[in-house]
Amino acid sequence: MTRTSALPSIFRTTVAPRRLRTLPGSSITGPALHAAARLRTREWNRAADDPELPQRRALAWLLEQTARTALGRAHGLRRVGSYEAFRAAVPVREYTDFLPWLERMRAGERDVLWPGLVPYFALSGGTTRGPGGLKYLPVSRDQLRCQHRMAFDGVARYVTVSGTRALTGGYALALVPPAVVRREGPVGVSSNPGLLHHQAPRASRLFSLPRAPVSQVEDFEARFTQLAEAYLDHDVRLLAGTPCWFSVLFEKLLAAARARGRRVSTVREIWPNLRGVISGGSNPGPYRALFAQALGPDLTLIDHYNSTEAGLIACADRSDADDLLMVPDRGVFYEFIARSEYGKAGARRVPLWQVEAGVDYAVVLSTPSGLLGYSLGDVVRFTTCFPHRLRVIGRVHGGLSPAHEVTSEGMVEAAVAFACAQTGATLTEFTAAADGPLATGKTRYRFYLELQRAPASREAFRAALDEELQRQNLLYAMYRKGDVAMLMPELELLPSGTTARFMRALGPRSVQQKFPHTVDGARRDLLERVRRED
Repeated sequence: MTRTSALPSIFRTTVAPRRLRTLPGSSITGPALHAAARLRTREWNRAADDPELPQRRALAWLLEQTARTALGRAHGLRRVGSYEAFRAAVPVREYTDFLPWLERMRAGERDVLWPGLVPYFALSGGTTRGPGGLKYLPVSRDQLRCQHRMAFDGVARYVTVSGTRALTGGYALALVPPAVVRREGPVGVSSNPGLLHHQAPRASRLFSLPRAPVSQVEDFEARFTQLAEAYLDHDVRLLAGTPCWFSVLFEKLLAAARARGRRVSTVREIWPNLRGVISGGSNPGPYRALFAQALGPDLTLIDHYNSTEAGLIACADRSDADDLLMVPDRGVFYEFIARSEYGKAGARRVPLWQVEAGVDYAVVLSTPSGLLGYSLGDVVRFTTCFPHRLRVIGRVHGGLSPAHEVTSEGMVEAAVAFACAQTGATLTEFTAAADGPLATGKTRYRFYLELQRAPASREAFRAALDEELQRQNLLYAMYRKGDVAMLMPELELLPSGTTARFMRALGPRSVQQKFPHTVDGARRDLLERVRRED
């Protein structure tokens, strides 16, 4: 951590040049929060050091809750008393396999996957059916309680890593989707972050932003404009959200300050006590330069690995490392399948306490909403065990998600097919990667095409790609509107034979049996090296 006195002069301001709106009572709440944070992180550390007991307890509770549900009866869960018996009784399922049960739950049927009526469904980006490829995932009241505790876990880890005692004197601003719950028959539908914000405990609402009516604005452009204008004069001390959205907020904030006649060039000049960022949804590493430029180099950045299905899965617990500490004691049970075996008959599932460092695993969850043996679709690699720390490597079925929009490989393939049909192009092969963050903090897709016949118009091909991606993925369409977070895709034309040489360069150990139509950073670098050889 850099001491304030050692900062460049532009960041040396530690008190506001005007009065900021603060919260009273911080002399009491600050020490109380710090004590609670230290207590929770000690408990969490103990669980991460030896996760078998908390994980077995989580599984026992889930089995007790689900034994009398339709799922429980189908798998004889009343007779299941151990992990080994659970593994034998409950198969691994993907989202589409759960759809018959989920449709019954959305219609109001009780005791399907979880006891009673599950009152909420959270929309999530995905590879399966639903408007724009969205998934409707159940959120029980028990899951809400677990996830609210997880939300405190993230704050607790920030407090202990940063050592701050001044958080509660100001506000925490979360860049979450609209906190609007729409009624669809007997259930409410929202995004998971929006739902958590809407249902937040009363105590946390005191220092949490945004609030209604700003929290309910659904248009992204208008939402960020109103966020900046509404909270310009609040003493914001902590930001939370997906990294790609911070640049949008910073632009709007500086514009709002200048519109009021203030001469500012950094966000630190507006929010001088802002020292922390909690990020999730995509790798924050590429955004560190943006954060340093806007907020100063003495920032504490805490990365999260979370999902709609499970909430907080892992969180950074050290300022000098980029791997994330598992959260094994918040009601979610974890299993893992070696990526090389995933999808094969008889693939071996192992619990958290039996994983090995250095192996790429597909993640399987059992949640407090009844998704037992649910394949999350993510691939992780443990860097250490006891305590269990991991890095997120990618997706089981490929895909792109620089803005947490989760565009599947199937969606990418459909977009390329549409663009070819619209422009008369024919392909040898193609792949796509994510660009970003760019200097603006925004992202985009880059398509690498080896063509047999070029499109009638390159720009028409780009436009057709963009059109079909927006049709396939509602979240992508939201982020593309007005270029708010994502820009139009770019094209790279490859010389003949490049994709064949790329496949050879991938080698026989590649887990992809077909040409990969989406690539991560490492494979993109390999493709670029192969391309330069021409």
